[in-house]
Amino acid sequence: MSQGLHAGSGQERDPFRLLRKEIMKIEAYCMKCKEKRAMEDAEKGLTKNGKPITKGKCPVCGSIICRIGSAK
Repeated sequence: MSQGLHAGSGQERDPFRLLRKEIMKIEAYCMKCKEKRAMEDAEKGLTKNGKPITKGKCPVCGSIICRIGSAK
């Protein structure tokens, strides 16, 4: 039985992880900076009424920025 590249860790090494991270950059308007910025640590979620939303951090000021709609 194969346990992946790291036998003890239980996680397989993903060579495309960093590439996907660059592609998944989502822009949203930062209210503090007054500019569109690429989100860091973007996460999918739902609003109170069930609509999709993507939340993340502004890379410059660190405030929470949101974009209505799911991350594609």
